[in-house]
Amino acid sequence: MPSVANTIFTKAAKAGASDVHIAVGSPIIFRINGELHHQGKEKNTVTKVDAFIKSVLGPTAYKTYKEDKEIDAGYSTSSGVRLRINCSYEQGNPSLVARIIPDTIPSLEDIGIEELEYLCDESEGLILFTGPTGAGKSTSLAAMVQHIATHKGGHIVTLEDPIEFIFSSEKGLIRQRQLGRDFHEFPTAMRGVLRQDPNIIIVGEMRDLDTIAAALTLAETGHLVFATLHTPNAVQTIDRIVDVFPPHQQQQVRTQPFPLFACYRRSEARTVRSRRSYSPA
Repeated sequence: MPSVANTIFTKAAKAGASDVHIAVGSPIIFRINGELHHQGKEKNTVTKVDAFIKSVLGPTAYKTYKEDKEIDAGYSTSSGVRLRINCSYEQGNPSLVARIIPDTIPSLEDIGIEELEYLCDESEGLILFTGPTGAGKSTSLAAMVQHIATHKGGHIVTLEDPIEFIFSSEKGLIRQRQLGRDFHEFPTAMRGVLRQDPNIIIVGEMRDLDTIAAALTLAETGHLVFATLHTPNAVQTIDRIVDVFPPHQQQQVRTQPFPLFACYRRSEARTVRSRRSYSPA
């Protein structure tokens, strides 16, 4: 018998939803074409939401969630729907938001970024997809990585939280590693990846000083690094990276000699808003 989570997530996928919201005091909500749609009138209770989250996370991750009050995780239904899960608390109540991951990776042409195909031929540097949540950063990154895996190959190592798209390659090797399951923290895993003979390194998201510093170091060592970063536009990417460092290190960061490409994604138009190549030397 399918679990409640399987039933809800499968229904959401069939309805074309992008996200599922489970919160106390509210019905189950699907986001479809950008709009929130209540699924019935029955409001969730603390007991129901907590039990739902426990069934999705499993005992080990659920314990971490209770201790840390927030967790990111992946989930797959028995019907093959894959989701990125975030569980948190709000006014002391548990809540869950699930992002439905497309079952196929779109091509560069599908999402209108075929003009960026030239970036797939780069052999070193840092390529960032920037923009707000929901702008299409992860999808754009996945399309580019799969294009490289299909046409170029090489050894690709991903560090993700959690793993979203599943890549495939007949020309090379792809190793996808997930935070919490395959490594404990991004900076340590990023230092260790240099000993794993990679051609391309994928960092799901540059979130903090240590992760950003490690990504810059990897780019300096002659590797091609892909990542996402929350910035309002491509132009402000440099300031976002530099400002995370202490003042006495900022000038050094500005002059690090490696190519940086920042691509802003705007989900409404599904096109590249702007593209600039930075060589800060």
